[in-house]
This record gives sequence, structure tokens and C-alpha cells, in this order.
Amino acid sequence: MAGKTTPATADNFGEMGGAGAAEVNNLDAHSINLLNRAREWRRLNTRLWHDLETWALNEAAHERRFGVQDFIESVRWRDHVNDLGEPVKVNNSYEPLFARFLVADYPELRPWVELRRSHWDALFAGGDQIAKGQNVPSVGCGVL
Repeated sequence: MAGKTTPATADNFGEMGGAGAAEVNNLDAHSINLLNRAREWRRLNTRLWHDLETWALNEAAHERRFGVQDFIESVRWRDHVNDLGEPVKVNNSYEPLFARFLVADYPELRPWVELRRSHWDALFAGGDQIAKGQNVPSVGCGVL
């Protein structure tokens, strides 16, 4: 009897053996720092992240292609505070990571979300290896 295959997700990546972990080791310090800051933004902005997920799923349900940059711009249109009560800022460099976090958590979004080629692609090849930080070296989160 063949073994059950479980796809890698944000929740089980560490248990899956970390496909793509070798590629993480090839990232420069700037990329690792950016990755950590994007993960930290997601962790500290649970309401906005939920809004992004809801919007993305709605766009896909209506079979409309979308780009995460649209959401990032909408965040800038209003004053928001994060879970710590601090003003929210969002870096444009988070866009390719946010898009890949979404696809890793919701594979059904893949046909609808705009994903341009990126050096991040190797990290996300088998699922979300990094959304929760498993197998990713830490260089500190820096200032958001």
C-alpha cells in the first residue's frame, strides 16, 4: 500500500522536511531580513491580513485576476493600526511574498493572483516553506 502524500502548507512545512530549505540557505542577508519583516508584518496585522485573504478569496470566487499591490495601495488610503496599536506601514517589497503566502495557504487562488517571476519562487516551489518561519535563518526583523 502506498503511503499517504500530504502537501506542504504553512502549518506543516517543518514536518514535511522543508522542501526548498537549501534555497533558503542561498539567500543573502538582505533577502532574509525582508522575508522576516514580511512574516512579522503578517503576524502583527492579523485584521489586515484577514482582510487581504477575504478580498483575494472573493476575487477568485468571481473569477477575477488580481494583484496584491492593489491591496497594499488600499491599506495606504486609510490610517490603520496593527495589533500593538502602532501605525501600519507596508513596504512594496512585501508584495511578492504576500502573494506567495496567499497561494501557499489557499492553492485555489493560484490561477487568479498575479505572480511574476521572482527569486522567491524556489522557496515556494513545494508549498509555503516560509510563511511561519520554519527552516528560515533569522537576521532580525528590523523596523517595519
